[in-house]
Amino acid sequence: MIIYNVFSNNGGMLRVTESMKDIFNYLPENFPLKIVIFSKQSWPDLDPDKFFWVPWDDSSEKMVTVEGANYYKNIINNKFSKEKIQLVIGDSFTLQYWEDFDVPLCYDAHYLEQPFYDAFHKCPDIFSLDKFTQNPICQQLQTSELMAYKREAHYLRKCICFIANSKSTFIHFQKYYSFFTDGKPVRIVPVSSGLVSSQPATKIEYELFYAGRFHPQKGLHFLFNRKINLPPIHFRGFDPRIIPKESQSTLSEKNLIILPWIDESELLAQEISKAKVMLFPSIYEPWGLSLQEGLSMGKICVANRSQSGHEEQIVDGENGFLLDMNDFQWEIELMNILQKSPEELERISKNAKNSTVVGHEARLKSLALVLIEFETL
Repeated sequence: MIIYNVFSNNGGMLRVTESMKDIFNYLPENFPLKIVIFSKQSWPDLDPDKFFWVPWDDSSEKMVTVEGANYYKNIINNKFSKEKIQLVIGDSFTLQYWEDFDVPLCYDAHYLEQPFYDAFHKCPDIFSLDKFTQNPICQQLQTSELMAYKREAHYLRKCICFIANSKSTFIHFQKYYSFFTDGKPVRIVPVSSGLVSSQPATKIEYELFYAGRFHPQKGLHFLFNRKINLPPIHFRGFDPRIIPKESQSTLSEKNLIILPWIDESELLAQEISKAKVMLFPSIYEPWGLSLQEGLSMGKICVANRSQSGHEEQIVDGENGFLLDMNDFQWEIELMNILQKSPEELERISKNAKNSTVVGHEARLKSLALVLIEFETL
């Protein structure tokens, strides 16, 4: 049996996880695969012979404690200790719960620590985010850097194969992790989202819009520290426990409007449809799932030129725009984009829709081929 671990948050990974319900349509009959879903949301309608749900809240403090890790290990042990398992696929968050199993591992990379910290250290202004948060998140990341490297390396060292979620991640494997990957299969399986709105937007309500979580990886310091008088920027996706109300008021005075997060995909799609321009300032983005969603809905997408997935998804000036947000001129360039003619923006919008060819079907077909190959390792 192959175990494939997936975790589902309230954002893009929820839609990736939803797509996994169809993976068996692309595999041979009786293929020995079990999907283990770590999710706060329950999945009551799934076939128990093919899926196993683990109640899992990625916002819980239990997640980062030894007690919490042992709790989830016990769930896995009780369910699978008598099963004959030939490969476990996951990342450093989910593989830790399989420590008691002497089985080969496969690293499914959606995020890598070394390229993130490489980008993190090139942005000294990023620490300005800490004045808006309940806890100094950037200081915490800096303090835990060595621990993050060790945890990642602990699992990479054990892996006999790897899955990269983009060409960018494949390159990062070669650049930062060749010690672990040389001579072992590394396969690219892009993530995908089927987010669409069944209701057309009645009008544009957000001149500038950001949809995503609050994390230093997302480059929010570029937007919080803007220098010129841009139109209001509306944000969807921040956990209200991270940014207290007084900080939200301070940001509001700077025309930075924090809106509540939306769990339902249909409602989020409707929100995106109301945006004129979507902003993606990430300093590191293996594959921009929210960016893919914005492009597929024909939004004008402006992303940071961050030597990662953004450049893989956007051809500057054709289906969106890439700006170097470390350069103070980026805000002026954004204003120039907002002032482009309706005809030019419509051309960009059409190109954006046509550029997002990696849907769920293509991803699942690619993943199925990789699973079939890895079964023989």
